[in-house]
Amino acid sequence: MELEKIFQLGVILGSFQEVAIGQQDHGFIRSPRTELSDLPEIEPLLKEKFVPKKILGEFLNYLKALEELEKMEKKLKKKSKESGVLVLEDSDKFFQKAQGLLTSMDRQIEVWKDRIIENLKTLNVLNIATETSIDREKLLIGPKSFFKNDVWDEMEDLEKRDLEDGCQCLLIGAWTPEGMILMRTIEKALRNYYQNLTGNDPKGKNWGPILKELKDISSTDLKLLGYFDHLKDIRNSLGHPDARLDSDQAEHIFNHTRYIYNLLYH
Repeated sequence: MELEKIFQLGVILGSFQEVAIGQQDHGFIRSPRTELSDLPEIEPLLKEKFVPKKILGEFLNYLKALEELEKMEKKLKKKSKESGVLVLEDSDKFFQKAQGLLTSMDRQIEVWKDRIIENLKTLNVLNIATETSIDREKLLIGPKSFFKNDVWDEMEDLEKRDLEDGCQCLLIGAWTPEGMILMRTIEKALRNYYQNLTGNDPKGKNWGPILKELKDISSTDLKLLGYFDHLKDIRNSLGHPDARLDSDQAEHIFNHTRYIYNLLYH
Protein backbone atom coordinates (compact mmCIF):
# COMPACT_ATOMS: atom_id res chain seq x y z
CA MET A 1 0.00 0.00 0.00
CA GLU A 2 1.17 3.55 -0.68
CA LEU A 3 0.70 4.58 2.96
CA GLU A 4 3.05 1.79 4.05
CA LYS A 5 5.69 3.00 1.59
CA ILE A 6 5.37 6.58 2.87
CA PHE A 7 5.84 5.34 6.43
CA GLN A 8 8.81 3.15 5.46
CA LEU A 9 10.53 6.03 3.68
CA GLY A 10 10.03 8.25 6.74
CA VAL A 11 11.67 5.62 8.96
CA ILE A 12 14.66 5.29 6.62
CA LEU A 13 15.23 9.04 6.34
CA GLY A 14 15.00 9.27 10.11
CA SER A 15 17.67 6.58 10.40
CA PHE A 16 19.92 8.54 8.07
CA GLN A 17 19.56 11.58 10.29
CA GLU A 18 20.35 9.56 13.41
CA VAL A 19 23.76 8.53 12.02
CA ALA A 20 24.47 11.91 10.47
CA ILE A 21 26.27 12.97 13.64
CA GLY A 22 28.89 10.21 13.15
CA GLN A 23 30.32 7.89 15.79
CA GLN A 24 33.83 7.40 17.22
CA ASP A 25 35.52 4.12 16.29
CA HIS A 26 39.01 3.46 17.58
CA GLY A 27 39.94 7.10 17.70
CA PHE A 28 38.37 8.36 14.50
CA ILE A 29 35.01 8.86 12.86
CA ARG A 30 33.27 5.70 11.70
CA SER A 31 31.65 5.82 8.26
CA PRO A 32 27.86 6.29 8.64
CA ARG A 33 27.31 3.94 5.71
CA THR A 34 28.26 1.08 8.05
CA GLU A 35 25.39 2.01 10.35
CA LEU A 36 22.93 1.96 7.42
CA SER A 37 23.95 -1.39 5.92
CA ASP A 38 20.91 -3.27 7.28
CA LEU A 39 18.29 -0.73 6.14
CA PRO A 40 15.81 -1.69 3.38
CA GLU A 41 16.66 -0.66 -0.16
CA ILE A 42 15.61 2.98 -0.41
CA GLU A 43 16.00 3.64 -4.14
CA PRO A 44 12.66 1.99 -5.19
CA LEU A 45 10.84 4.10 -2.58
CA LEU A 46 12.37 7.28 -3.95
CA LYS A 47 10.91 6.39 -7.36
CA GLU A 48 7.35 6.41 -6.00
CA LYS A 49 5.01 9.12 -7.28
CA PHE A 50 4.74 10.80 -3.88
CA VAL A 51 8.48 11.64 -3.96
CA PRO A 52 9.63 14.63 -6.10
CA LYS A 53 11.89 13.32 -8.88
CA LYS A 54 14.80 15.61 -7.96
CA ILE A 55 15.28 13.90 -4.60
CA LEU A 56 16.41 10.56 -6.09
CA GLY A 57 19.35 12.12 -7.91
CA GLU A 58 20.38 14.12 -4.84
CA PHE A 59 20.17 11.06 -2.63
CA LEU A 60 22.27 8.93 -4.99
CA ASN A 61 24.94 11.65 -4.91
CA TYR A 62 25.04 11.38 -1.13
CA LEU A 63 25.30 7.60 -1.32
CA LYS A 64 28.25 7.95 -3.69
CA ALA A 65 29.91 10.38 -1.26
CA LEU A 66 29.31 7.95 1.60
CA GLU A 67 30.95 5.18 -0.40
CA GLU A 68 34.03 7.38 -0.92
CA LEU A 69 34.07 8.12 2.80
CA GLU A 70 33.90 4.41 3.53
CA LYS A 71 36.89 3.73 1.24
CA MET A 72 38.81 6.52 2.96
CA GLU A 73 38.02 4.99 6.34
CA LYS A 74 39.28 1.55 5.27
CA LYS A 75 42.54 3.02 3.96
CA LEU A 76 43.03 4.95 7.18
CA LYS A 77 42.47 1.83 9.29
CA LYS A 78 44.82 -0.22 7.14
CA LYS A 79 47.55 2.43 7.30
CA SER A 80 47.14 2.74 11.05
CA LYS A 81 47.33 -1.05 11.51
CA GLU A 82 50.44 -1.38 9.36
CA SER A 83 52.34 1.46 11.05
CA GLY A 84 51.06 0.82 14.52
CA VAL A 85 50.16 4.47 14.97
CA LEU A 86 47.30 6.74 13.95
CA VAL A 87 48.44 9.32 11.41
CA LEU A 88 46.90 12.51 12.74
CA GLU A 89 47.01 14.39 9.45
CA ASP A 90 45.09 11.65 7.65
CA SER A 91 42.70 11.30 10.56
CA ASP A 92 41.98 15.03 10.55
CA LYS A 93 41.25 14.96 6.81
CA PHE A 94 38.81 12.11 7.30
CA PHE A 95 37.19 13.84 10.26
CA GLN A 96 36.70 17.11 8.38
CA LYS A 97 35.32 15.39 5.29
CA ALA A 98 32.97 13.23 7.34
CA GLN A 99 31.73 16.15 9.42
CA GLY A 100 31.13 18.28 6.34
CA LEU A 101 29.24 15.52 4.53
CA LEU A 102 27.15 14.54 7.55
CA THR A 103 26.21 18.11 8.39
CA SER A 104 25.17 18.69 4.78
CA MET A 105 23.21 15.42 4.69
CA ASP A 106 21.37 16.26 7.92
CA ARG A 107 20.25 19.61 6.49
CA GLN A 108 19.35 18.12 3.12
CA ILE A 109 17.12 15.45 4.67
CA GLU A 110 15.04 18.21 6.27
CA VAL A 111 14.67 19.77 2.82
CA TRP A 112 13.62 16.38 1.36
CA LYS A 113 11.03 15.90 4.10
CA ASP A 114 9.50 19.31 3.39
CA ARG A 115 9.36 18.58 -0.35
CA ILE A 116 7.74 15.17 0.21
CA ILE A 117 5.16 16.61 2.63
CA GLU A 118 4.22 19.33 0.13
CA ASN A 119 3.94 16.72 -2.61
CA LEU A 120 1.73 14.50 -0.44
CA LYS A 121 -0.76 17.35 -0.15
CA THR A 122 -1.49 16.96 -3.87
CA LEU A 123 -2.43 13.27 -3.59
CA ASN A 124 -6.01 12.05 -3.41
CA VAL A 125 -6.47 10.28 -0.07
CA LEU A 126 -9.41 8.28 1.33
CA ASN A 127 -10.05 8.40 5.06
CA ILE A 128 -10.00 4.97 6.71
CA ALA A 129 -12.98 4.29 8.97
CA THR A 130 -12.15 4.03 12.68
CA GLU A 131 -15.51 2.67 13.84
CA THR A 132 -14.82 -0.97 12.97
CA SER A 133 -13.06 -3.28 15.41
CA ILE A 134 -11.90 -5.56 12.60
CA ASP A 135 -8.12 -5.51 12.14
CA ARG A 136 -7.53 -2.62 9.69
CA GLU A 137 -4.05 -3.84 8.80
CA LYS A 138 -5.54 -7.13 7.60
CA LEU A 139 -8.29 -5.28 5.75
CA LEU A 140 -5.58 -3.29 3.93
CA ILE A 141 -3.78 -6.50 3.00
CA GLY A 142 -7.02 -7.99 1.67
CA PRO A 143 -9.52 -10.77 2.42
CA LYS A 144 -7.03 -13.60 1.97
CA SER A 145 -5.54 -12.72 5.38
CA PHE A 146 -8.82 -13.71 7.07
CA PHE A 147 -8.99 -17.25 5.64
CA LYS A 148 -6.90 -20.40 5.73
CA ASN A 149 -4.96 -21.02 2.51
CA ASP A 150 -6.96 -24.13 1.56
CA VAL A 151 -10.23 -22.24 2.05
CA TRP A 152 -9.05 -19.29 -0.04
CA ASP A 153 -7.73 -21.54 -2.80
CA GLU A 154 -11.10 -23.29 -3.11
CA MET A 155 -13.00 -20.06 -3.73
CA GLU A 156 -13.96 -18.97 -7.21
CA ASP A 157 -12.60 -15.69 -8.61
CA LEU A 158 -16.01 -13.98 -8.27
CA GLU A 159 -16.16 -14.88 -4.59
CA LYS A 160 -12.67 -13.51 -4.02
CA ARG A 161 -13.51 -10.26 -5.83
CA ASP A 162 -16.67 -9.82 -3.76
CA LEU A 163 -14.69 -10.36 -0.55
CA GLU A 164 -12.11 -7.82 -1.70
CA ASP A 165 -14.90 -5.31 -2.37
CA GLY A 166 -16.35 -6.06 1.06
CA CYS A 167 -13.01 -5.36 2.76
CA GLN A 168 -12.65 -2.07 0.89
CA CYS A 169 -16.17 -1.04 1.94
CA LEU A 170 -15.30 -1.75 5.58
CA LEU A 171 -12.14 0.33 5.30
CA ILE A 172 -13.99 3.43 4.13
CA GLY A 173 -17.10 2.96 6.26
CA ALA A 174 -19.49 2.00 3.45
CA TRP A 175 -21.47 -0.29 5.75
CA THR A 176 -24.59 -0.91 3.67
CA PRO A 177 -22.79 -1.72 0.38
CA GLU A 178 -20.51 -4.07 2.36
CA GLY A 179 -23.53 -5.94 3.69
CA MET A 180 -25.17 -6.25 0.27
CA ILE A 181 -21.99 -7.51 -1.39
CA LEU A 182 -21.15 -10.05 1.31
CA MET A 183 -24.71 -11.38 1.52
CA ARG A 184 -24.39 -12.12 -2.19
CA THR A 185 -21.17 -13.97 -1.40
CA ILE A 186 -22.89 -16.01 1.33
CA GLU A 187 -25.63 -16.90 -1.18
CA LYS A 188 -22.92 -18.20 -3.48
CA ALA A 189 -21.65 -20.42 -0.66
CA LEU A 190 -25.22 -21.71 -0.16
CA ARG A 191 -25.53 -22.52 -3.87
CA ASN A 192 -22.26 -24.44 -3.80
CA TYR A 193 -23.39 -26.37 -0.72
CA TYR A 194 -26.66 -27.24 -2.46
CA GLN A 195 -24.88 -28.38 -5.63
CA ASN A 196 -22.37 -30.51 -3.74
CA LEU A 197 -25.12 -32.16 -1.67
CA THR A 198 -27.69 -32.75 -4.42
CA GLY A 199 -25.65 -32.78 -7.62
CA ASN A 200 -28.21 -30.36 -9.10
CA ASP A 201 -27.44 -27.05 -10.76
CA PRO A 202 -28.81 -24.21 -8.57
CA LYS A 203 -29.04 -21.83 -11.54
CA GLY A 204 -32.26 -19.85 -11.47
CA LYS A 205 -33.04 -20.71 -7.84
CA ASN A 206 -32.82 -18.24 -4.99
CA TRP A 207 -32.45 -18.77 -1.25
CA GLY A 208 -36.06 -19.77 -0.51
CA PRO A 209 -36.45 -22.68 -2.98
CA ILE A 210 -32.92 -23.92 -2.24
CA LEU A 211 -33.53 -24.04 1.50
CA LYS A 212 -36.90 -25.71 0.96
CA GLU A 213 -35.31 -28.49 -1.12
CA LEU A 214 -32.50 -28.98 1.37
CA LYS A 215 -35.00 -29.49 4.22
CA ASP A 216 -36.32 -32.60 2.43
CA ILE A 217 -32.86 -34.17 2.17
CA SER A 218 -31.94 -36.44 5.08
CA SER A 219 -28.19 -35.73 4.84
CA THR A 220 -28.69 -31.97 5.25
CA ASP A 221 -27.12 -30.43 8.35
CA LEU A 222 -30.23 -28.95 10.00
CA LYS A 223 -28.23 -26.59 12.24
CA LEU A 224 -26.44 -25.23 9.18
CA LEU A 225 -29.77 -24.94 7.40
CA GLY A 226 -31.16 -22.93 10.31
CA TYR A 227 -28.13 -20.67 10.17
CA PHE A 228 -28.65 -20.06 6.43
CA ASP A 229 -32.32 -19.36 7.14
CA HIS A 230 -31.28 -16.67 9.64
CA LEU A 231 -28.89 -15.15 7.09
CA LYS A 232 -31.68 -15.14 4.51
CA ASP A 233 -33.73 -12.93 6.82
CA ILE A 234 -30.78 -10.49 7.06
CA ARG A 235 -30.45 -10.50 3.29
CA ASN A 236 -34.17 -9.86 2.78
CA SER A 237 -34.10 -6.93 5.21
CA LEU A 238 -31.35 -5.34 3.11
CA GLY A 239 -33.68 -5.37 0.12
CA HIS A 240 -35.90 -2.76 1.77
CA PRO A 241 -35.42 0.69 0.15
CA ASP A 242 -34.89 2.35 3.56
CA ALA A 243 -32.46 -0.27 4.88
CA ARG A 244 -29.19 1.07 6.28
CA LEU A 245 -26.44 -0.75 8.19
CA ASP A 246 -24.26 0.62 10.95
CA SER A 247 -20.67 -0.48 11.66
CA ASP A 248 -21.68 -3.22 14.12
CA GLN A 249 -24.15 -4.77 11.69
CA ALA A 250 -21.59 -4.65 8.88
CA GLU A 251 -19.05 -6.37 11.14
CA HIS A 252 -21.55 -9.11 11.98
CA ILE A 253 -22.14 -9.81 8.29
CA PHE A 254 -18.38 -9.91 7.67
CA ASN A 255 -17.95 -12.40 10.52
CA HIS A 256 -20.90 -14.48 9.26
CA THR A 257 -19.18 -14.66 5.87
CA ARG A 258 -15.87 -15.76 7.40
CA TYR A 259 -17.62 -18.42 9.47
CA ILE A 260 -19.60 -19.86 6.54
CA TYR A 261 -16.59 -20.13 4.25
CA ASN A 262 -14.24 -21.53 6.88
CA LEU A 263 -16.95 -24.08 7.73
CA LEU A 264 -17.81 -25.21 4.20
CA TYR A 265 -14.57 -24.70 2.27
CA HIS A 266 -12.03 -26.93 3.97
